[in-house]
Amino acid sequence: MIQKDYELVKETIEKYGLKPASVREVGLFTMSAAFFGYLKELKDRFGFSYEAIITVSKDHLGANMFNEKHVGKEAGKFIEKRFDEIDKKVFEFGDKAYEKTIQRISALQDITEPWSKLKALIEIYDGYVIALSFYNCINRYLATNLNSDRLTPELIKKISKKRDLLAKIYPDLEIYQKDIMIDIGKKEGFDGELLRYLTRNEARLLVGNNINVLEILDDLKLRKKQYLYVIIEEGSYEKVFTDPELIQKMRKEFIDIDSKDIDEIEGQPVFKGKISGKVYNMKHHTRKEEVPRDSILVTSMTQPKDLPMIKKCIAVITDEGGILCHAAVTARELQKPCIIGTKIATRALKDGDLVEVDADKGVVRIIKK
Repeated sequence: MIQKDYELVKETIEKYGLKPASVREVGLFTMSAAFFGYLKELKDRFGFSYEAIITVSKDHLGANMFNEKHVGKEAGKFIEKRFDEIDKKVFEFGDKAYEKTIQRISALQDITEPWSKLKALIEIYDGYVIALSFYNCINRYLATNLNSDRLTPELIKKISKKRDLLAKIYPDLEIYQKDIMIDIGKKEGFDGELLRYLTRNEARLLVGNNINVLEILDDLKLRKKQYLYVIIEEGSYEKVFTDPELIQKMRKEFIDIDSKDIDEIEGQPVFKGKISGKVYNMKHHTRKEEVPRDSILVTSMTQPKDLPMIKKCIAVITDEGGILCHAAVTARELQKPCIIGTKIATRALKDGDLVEVDADKGVVRIIKK
């Protein structure tokens, strides 16, 4: 069975050209809610999708695989063919989604019954993710088409601000989700944190009383430790695997890297400059910890609440992002050397490593490990 599942997943990776693209420290519910938007919702509204996504998660850290080039290419086609509709199709839609999300979050405070709250939260995610997803597609298009004739610097700035406004909601949704699920656990007599390892579709069935949560708790406990999640647009395929041997095999072949052999990594420079310093890798810290001044911040991605931390650092390196991402926008505003989209910085660079950030060329060189 393991070999059969392995072949199925490997075939999906090869067919759709999936590669490691992002890392998220969130539960399966958030992942699957986002991916529902990236597949079906994106296809229904904009005519294209990510087609297939795979997540390999262990210890709450999910490595996501998808075809960024495909997404960027399809977003580019949309922009070229329907540029005159950008205001209505993207901006107006995004603004309405933002306003509606804020209204729904406000209404969420008036709901006292936790199961009803979860149902309302699912609806919030469904409306929110589709708006943010298209901005992320444009981000991936710009990664290789920065000099697009269509997207002027003024338009890019407008897109960036609107995306950032939507992205600021995301951390709050995570807090609401966690609190609601813990409340459900207290009410029903189990660890509510386990509900964060439901898929979106399972959560919808659960609030509709179509499945019994007590019957799936053992599986959720396995997922909390580690899981392999596969979702494909074609055929509406979705499955969660929990076999440790299968997951280890997938990590070894497609996700894990050997940092011992790495002395240089590359990414996209978003603010130029060259500077050396010691790495402060957020993978090993919480946002509540004090960041040493003059550190070089290494993180999967930054959020608006990271601004005080970024101000203390002399440079920023991220695994993810495009020129519209928070790290890119903030680095340009603060005029700090910044390299984004390295894919592997948080795994290749360790706390205390002495590195040179060459944001003129988009290269990070390890001077001393």
